[in-house]
Amino acid sequence: LLITAEEEIRLQRAVSRGGLSEEGIRRRMISQISEEEKIRRSNFVIVNDGTEKEFEAKLEKFLQILENDEVELTTVYPRFIE
Repeated sequence: LLITAEEEIRLQRAVSRGGLSEEGIRRRMISQISEEEKIRRSNFVIVNDGTEKEFEAKLEKFLQILENDEVELTTVYPRFIE
């Protein structure tokens, strides 16, 4: 499961947590594998670019997929949880 967001949202959230400067966070982000590659390697993707309530709804949907055993070997991945 990959939980991601647009780059600027990820940057803003990291800055708000403190600990690193914006420049330090950008350097760290650049040194990591790309979001495209992370998505390619993931079975499921949740884009967390909305409210906390919207994220919780997406996470609940993901958990229901797992609980209902809706994961099949024939499923094309990555599967985005909307």
